[in-house]
Amino acid sequence: MSQEGIDDGLAGIVELLEAVSERLDVFERLAGEDGPAQENRAIRQGRAHLAQIEARRVREEVAEVRRHARELAHHSALIRQVAAATTAPVPTTGCDGAELAAARSAVEARADGRAGGDRAARLVDLVARVVPGATWSRYVPLDGGPGHVSGVSRDTVAADALETLDVACRALVAGGTVEAHVPGEAPALAAAARAAGLPALVLHAVGPARGALLVAGPEVGLTDADACAVVRDVAAQLERVLSPCTAGPDLAGAATVLARHLDLDHDEAFEVLLESAAVLEEPVGAVARHLVTALVPPQRDGRADAEPAALRRAVVYIEAHAGEDVTLDEIACAARIGPRALQLAFNRHRGGSPMAYLRQVRLLRAHRDLEAADPTQGDTVAAIAAQWGFANPGRFATMYRESYGISPSRTLRA
Repeated sequence: MSQEGIDDGLAGIVELLEAVSERLDVFERLAGEDGPAQENRAIRQGRAHLAQIEARRVREEVAEVRRHARELAHHSALIRQVAAATTAPVPTTGCDGAELAAARSAVEARADGRAGGDRAARLVDLVARVVPGATWSRYVPLDGGPGHVSGVSRDTVAADALETLDVACRALVAGGTVEAHVPGEAPALAAAARAAGLPALVLHAVGPARGALLVAGPEVGLTDADACAVVRDVAAQLERVLSPCTAGPDLAGAATVLARHLDLDHDEAFEVLLESAAVLEEPVGAVARHLVTALVPPQRDGRADAEPAALRRAVVYIEAHAGEDVTLDEIACAARIGPRALQLAFNRHRGGSPMAYLRQVRLLRAHRDLEAADPTQGDTVAAIAAQWGFANPGRFATMYRESYGISPSRTLRA
């Protein structure tokens, strides 16, 4: 989707909001007491019924506006990330690299019907092939139903050990865990992994209520940041199969570029990206970066779109006051624009909301403080998190691991 398409989409959102406003006017007229006080009960009941119908329509239209806005913000973020990450010149025609050649081969294989099968099962199989050190992978549904398995059999993991492992995974995801590692800080998962003879394992939740994606192997390096990032992105794609969601930005950005270049839809392009990495036996992140470098021309000024002055004022204010109790209205006042206009500017140029950017800044400051802290002097994760506005230590730990690949307690002890 081009920037022009995003602008058209934003104009469509304005039209939808105007329609919602008109619906609300109708709702207020129906719900109000415009008639005489002696209006009979039948008429009042009829007006109430019509008001309920209009309220239902308003809710549906608001949901549509939100869905459309999220989709536009996601596409805008991908375009900016892809363009900003590109610095190499575009190769001339006929000089395609190995990555693009592998992608074309994967597309041809899909056209011949060789991909076949259930898409969720293919994703589970591919993640074990592209994560270094992995020997098998498994999707464990939260409801206890049948999952998708790759490379797991009674010869590799005993049935009872595998069942114990599944139970531990479901308990973690049901308890709100997003990502866990072995070796790591999840005792029940570590015990189940030991019983299954697994020195290394990465677990990532597939949505808040879908289940877990497991990738296991004999190498401890399986749990490094790059491997965990791949598992995280594939888990996000797997959720797209089971319920609407978006993939992580790194692989999703490359998939967006590949989809445009090879005339595929985004989901197909994501699979082609993984298949290309599996064929080349290269890290999927490296393949993604090479494809983006090959297919996206560099920006003349190094930016996908020049940021407006109001946005720059907001960024300066956020970074200067990150340790304070900052509100959206205060940021908008410092930027000298309204809160709604500020949110639209952040969505367009930064791929998120002003408050999301504030959280990123605070998380970075907390990360730096954790690196400089000394636990022997009484420094704690909870105290540092609270200093930067994270009142819930559990939520802070989850956000920190998603951003840095390790727990905050490990950073503090390092």
